Amino acid sequence: IKAQHQELDKLLGAVKVAKSHAASMAAFRRFSIYLAAHSLAEEVSIYPALAITGSESTSKRLYNEQDDAKVLVARIEEAFAMRSDSLPAMLDMLTSALHTHVAEEEKQDFPALQAKEDAKANARLTAEFTSAFRRASS
Repeated sequence: IKAQHQELDKLLGAVKVAKSHAASMAAFRRFSIYLAAHSLAEEVSIYPALAITGSESTSKRLYNEQDDAKVLVARIEEAFAMRSDSLPAMLDMLTSALHTHVAEEEKQDFPALQAKEDAKANARLTAEFTSAFRRASS
């Protein structure tokens, strides 16, 4: 999951440094497709496990954050199509939200889940996440 978080950051960074509007829009499309697959994988594997192990409020918060990100991605796609002046600010907002979400997951939420589960359960969750990501990205 951490490697995918790093890839998301890299893909979003490519949007900001693209040399043209068309290149930036194409880079954002690559980012949004990867984000959709990553989000789905978390939503069908990790977030339910959080809820089942007693962290229902954390699970709901993470679902809500991803829902908010999906709406923002849709707004950014529309801003690209309209060549909106608000595009840089919207990209900054998405970057900030992504960094906050990832930091919470990596520093608090996922370590807490790992601590509640044994090695076998953690291996199963990793396999479920990986399988869901592969299905969503194919």
